Amino acid sequence: MGLASVSGSARVQSQPFLKANVDAFRHVYRGEVWYLLHDRALDRYYRISAEAARMLGALDTRRGLKDGATPFEIEGIDEADTARFLSHLRASGLLRTGETITAADIAAQRKALARRRWKAMAKSPIGLRLPLFDPTPLLDRLGWLERLVFARSGLWALGLVILTGMIAALVHWGAIASNITDKLISMENLAVASIVYVVMKAVHETAHALTLRHFGGEVRRVGLIFVLLMPVPYVDASTSSTFANKYRRIAVASAGIVSELFMGSLAVFGWILAEPGLFRTVCFDILMISGFSTLLFNGNPLQRYDGYYILCDLIEVPDLGSRSTAYIGFLARRYLLGAREEKPPRTAPGETSWFLVYGPASFIYRQVLMLSIAMFAAQSYPVIGATLAVWMLAGAMLTPVIGLGERLRKVKKADRYRMLGRSLLVAGGLAGLLFLVPLPNGVVAPGIVWLPDSAIVRTAGTGEIDALLEPQGGQVTSGQIIARLSNDELRQRLAVAEARLSEAEATFRSVFMRDHAQAGIEAQKVAAAREERDVVTAEIARLDVKVNAAGTLVYADPVNLPGTYLHEGTQIAIVWNGADSFVRCFLPLWEIDRIRSAGTVSLRFAFDPHHDVPGDILRIVPAATDRLPSPILSLEGGGPYAIASHDKAGPTLTEAVFEVVVRPREPLRVDLFQGRVNVRFDLGWEPAGYQILRAARLVFLRQLDV
Repeated sequence: MGLASVSGSARVQSQPFLKANVDAFRHVYRGEVWYLLHDRALDRYYRISAEAARMLGALDTRRGLKDGATPFEIEGIDEADTARFLSHLRASGLLRTGETITAADIAAQRKALARRRWKAMAKSPIGLRLPLFDPTPLLDRLGWLERLVFARSGLWALGLVILTGMIAALVHWGAIASNITDKLISMENLAVASIVYVVMKAVHETAHALTLRHFGGEVRRVGLIFVLLMPVPYVDASTSSTFANKYRRIAVASAGIVSELFMGSLAVFGWILAEPGLFRTVCFDILMISGFSTLLFNGNPLQRYDGYYILCDLIEVPDLGSRSTAYIGFLARRYLLGAREEKPPRTAPGETSWFLVYGPASFIYRQVLMLSIAMFAAQSYPVIGATLAVWMLAGAMLTPVIGLGERLRKVKKADRYRMLGRSLLVAGGLAGLLFLVPLPNGVVAPGIVWLPDSAIVRTAGTGEIDALLEPQGGQVTSGQIIARLSNDELRQRLAVAEARLSEAEATFRSVFMRDHAQAGIEAQKVAAAREERDVVTAEIARLDVKVNAAGTLVYADPVNLPGTYLHEGTQIAIVWNGADSFVRCFLPLWEIDRIRSAGTVSLRFAFDPHHDVPGDILRIVPAATDRLPSPILSLEGGGPYAIASHDKAGPTLTEAVFEVVVRPREPLRVDLFQGRVNVRFDLGWEPAGYQILRAARLVFLRQLDV
């Protein structure tokens, strides 16, 4: 809060006094000196610049301004800025002008502060706070734990456990993450997870409190914060902001994250060693909560939790979130609404870049996170999920409108009409861009280049490849033999079958003239032996690998194929004919009807992203499938589809899809075979607003069934 950035009346009453219960702490940010004021009566903090501190230095709690000077006679400080600054101090409750401050005045100030806090909390269902009591006696009893953890050996042990736990989690992650969604949201687990979550957060907040006390700070308040309407303990560690050493502030902010990582590491070992049961379930919940909580909330600087305060101190930009909002608001009022009297907020070198990046990123992340949580909750609890979604959307849409209304009430009437007109013009322009300006509309589906089954060369028998009879890239015709397998077992079986057939025929000839009844029996044996020989002969004939199409022969591995033992049905080559190739792409059910009216279809290949190939829809397979032809379409292979399991038939999807076959209008190159391709179905032009509304409608249909 610099002198130039405060607002208020042009004049203040003479003989101002700074309240005696205000403490000042000197900080240095980006080479500039700032001061942090702490109002002990209201437990509020204010940051002021060095210039503002010069004004405070002229104030005396007993005699007002030193040496009888007026506020406007202090050298180097502008008169108007001085007046605004003193008015702001007065409005903040830091300044008095001789009147007696009563208990009723302090109570009124606290009620006003409480109303502002409740108003802010109502904007988001994630951060409702309820203060409870002073935890000092409890923390005094935990002094032994503080000394144990902050001893050198304790810190080394803490780091070693976390490191080994993370390594163990990575090694066993496949088993841990198996069927993770069902484990998390099952009714049996939710009750256990709720208790584990509250206990973990109690440990988390205790870590903050003990670290703060270790560096000389005080914890005067503990309470409950309602996360998704669930009560979770919290401690007020705001006194850490008074530390001059930024690394101590960072240590206090990161203590909770470290405690959760420690608990998660212990839980990994417990989960690995324990048998299925309640204890293993508890370990699983601890591991999941510590991981997701750190990634999405506590460790994420876009949320105003621990990671946010760590980032602020690391980059030396205090109060990054609020100042980002204030700076972007200034830009909007100054350049969009035409508020020419607006003065830019006080900034240090390099801070504006952080404001421009952090403000929008934090807002978007919070809205997406809240909507994702609401949709996730709605899958099992539709009422809770719908309530959270409505709460989030209402806060996101109404907050700017309410802020604009409050701003318009404070400006002059002439400026008010001008700003209101520009506001309506901007809103109308945005609405026009969303619902009047058409934009390209289409559906993009992942696919894979494929060939007809007749072009896939597979072994018809089992054996070892003797030699490849046709070279790589050679031209072949249908029915041509390209390789031959050898199978010693089949050769031995053929020799045995022929010997049996010779023996049976000799026996038949010897009894044919002497015993007609016995000759009939021997004739049956001859037929059986001949059939056995024919079967083996047919199996040997299948050792010849033939092609069933004409084109260019492409072996899978021409160097290593000779001498390789192959089973029946193993693919060893393809016969490439670019004109016969096609693309198999996959779409969810709700996109199938839309693509039926597609005007044009274009193919963009992963191996050649700068060249689009036109195509046509050949057919839409009417039945849904949960199988993919190749893992490259799965999340693991860079595609969009989640895989539930793998087996010999291929990857199994978590959600069924429909297959669409597209025929390219020009021959494809052989190097594109089984390569990933993005297929775009052009649906013409449509304004972005209607596209967004349709996408939102689909989300509600899928998640909430409304």
